[in-house]
Amino acid sequence: MFKKFLTLVLAFVMLSTAAIAAPQTVQASEKVNRTITVLSDFGIIDLTKENPDAPVTRGEMITLIAHVLNCGEIPAATKACVFTDVTDASLVNAVMWAYDQKIVMGTGETTFNPNANITMQHAYYMVLRAMGYTKFSSVDIYAIDKNLKEKKLDDAVTYSDAATLLYNMLSCPSSGNVMLMEKLYGKKELKVATFNSKCTYSEAEDGINFFFHRIGLFVDKINKENPDVICFQEIFNAKAVDFMTKNLPGYEFVGPGTKMNNSKQTGVYIAVKKDTCDVLGWESLYLSDEPYTPDSRFEGQSHNPRICVQTLIRHKASKKMIRVFNTHLDHASKDARVKGMDVVLKFMDSFKEKGGYPIMLMGDFNALPTEETIVNCKQYEGITEVSENIGGTYHAFGTITDRHIDYMFMSDELAKIAGNAEIWPDVKSGIYMSDHHPVCSQVWFE
Repeated sequence: MFKKFLTLVLAFVMLSTAAIAAPQTVQASEKVNRTITVLSDFGIIDLTKENPDAPVTRGEMITLIAHVLNCGEIPAATKACVFTDVTDASLVNAVMWAYDQKIVMGTGETTFNPNANITMQHAYYMVLRAMGYTKFSSVDIYAIDKNLKEKKLDDAVTYSDAATLLYNMLSCPSSGNVMLMEKLYGKKELKVATFNSKCTYSEAEDGINFFFHRIGLFVDKINKENPDVICFQEIFNAKAVDFMTKNLPGYEFVGPGTKMNNSKQTGVYIAVKKDTCDVLGWESLYLSDEPYTPDSRFEGQSHNPRICVQTLIRHKASKKMIRVFNTHLDHASKDARVKGMDVVLKFMDSFKEKGGYPIMLMGDFNALPTEETIVNCKQYEGITEVSENIGGTYHAFGTITDRHIDYMFMSDELAKIAGNAEIWPDVKSGIYMSDHHPVCSQVWFE
């Protein structure tokens, strides 16, 4: 009923605004915008029936923000509207609420221009003020432009963009480090990332991007983003493992180490934030015809053995149990990748009778989206890729065009409550966090 009410109110505002035509039946955007589904399924606001590429007006944008921040019940205006061009009753309520909250100031002393299409820049201003920010900086913008970085400031905002902005407003830290998704709607966040950190090789090979030159950059990034679970690949040597655990003391690392009795490093670990999640157990196996034989490999693959690590975690805030799988498939052999993924999927099968918990599968799969490895993974029943729209992830320290080879899959029930995945493309003075962009997403539990 709440969702229907919001839909009807939004429809009324649209029909009462002279410059807005009735929605047309058009081809939906090629990108799957998960934020539209999340906002709708959570009963926050329903944008699923609109043309995702249609432009949004200034009046519509502030009405959307007002609905979201007031949980659908916009306070009635107690005085006449200060803008002479805002006359519709429902729009007056939204605009005057926003005016009183210092979210909008109008386009002139007495004008708001509600029927004009809103630009990304002015939508950013509205959202930042709604989040409590008064001084705008690149840090503030970063909090709300996730999955919108390809947009220019003077681009018109579409319904798809508006949904992403609303989701970012709720799920990024607002002023005072408050998550509005939890404060207003009672949702509990679980944030996850996958990261091939390339803790390998030598300074002579990697130059300014040698691991120990990069560690400060990505430790700072992890501390800022604060993911609850990180699936690491390529933490190869013992010094790197030691350095990572000491510089990320808030995380418990599970992975091969000496417990697999492997003579060759495999580099695959799962880091779990101690304050937010409990590790209830973990297990690893080799991607080979003999998964429990140390250092076993498929014929024709690279010299390194490949593994999959799984851990069962309990999210403390929601009490939800999730089984996380992290793997790194072979880079040299397509056949080894296909067979390796088959081992991983059978490994996942083996846990179906051990609690039936929802799963997350992440890692560096070393395969493009059209390759057999990924096709097979997408055909596995009950899981959905949530990283389909992130673009390229492997860039060889900025020397090649980005290639999408890092992935996130989740159980269908988790994918429904997952927002758009994103990459972390940070680079500072020519130094990258790794030769791969980390990938991050979040789910929200009741």
